[in-house]
Amino acid sequence: MNMKKILTIFSLAGALIIGGSSLSSTITGAEIETPDQLVRYVDSSLSSQATEERAAAQQELVNSLVNNNINNDPQQGTSVVSDTDAGTVSTNSNGTAILEKAENKKKVSLGTVTVNGTSYNITTVGSGALKDASDVKTIELGADIDRIEKKAFAGAENLKKIKVNGTRAFRISKGAFGKLDTSKMKVVVSSEMSSREYNKLQVRMRNAGFKGTFSRED
Repeated sequence: MNMKKILTIFSLAGALIIGGSSLSSTITGAEIETPDQLVRYVDSSLSSQATEERAAAQQELVNSLVNNNINNDPQQGTSVVSDTDAGTVSTNSNGTAILEKAENKKKVSLGTVTVNGTSYNITTVGSGALKDASDVKTIELGADIDRIEKKAFAGAENLKKIKVNGTRAFRISKGAFGKLDTSKMKVVVSSEMSSREYNKLQVRMRNAGFKGTFSRED
């Protein structure tokens, strides 16, 4: 189970409280990729901040949520993997989708996808989503994209252009480009994005390792 699915668990739980602060904030920066790792992390966190009885109760809740997530029950807000024109996505009952693996073609548009007659807005480009996308030259990020995960673009060795259709700066993890040479890449931003968001996006992308150029859409 990857990090984005584990975060789905937290959305189901609401707020697991550890010493007055939520588990979702406590977990920030932790290397957790499997249910077992999640359980061990919660166990170690609770051991020093809560009673033994409370730790057991919290542990039981997390285990239950992990099991629900593995069972992929869409009624519980968990994800279902499907293939679309954009690639393989995980769709959620809240109408959002995560790109798991992009189609290997010259241009990939990450906006709205349709699965079994239902529309979903792609909000996240998952880790390793473009690892097998050597033919991709242009990526168009839809207005609902709000997160680019670590190594999301790694593997897109011929990527030249990233078009941003949204009006808000999305979050992008450090190392999102892996070892790609981004110096010749360009980011073209929607003309409707404010100067504040435009500047924020540049800072975030520079921090993520992007070394190319930025411009606004004509």
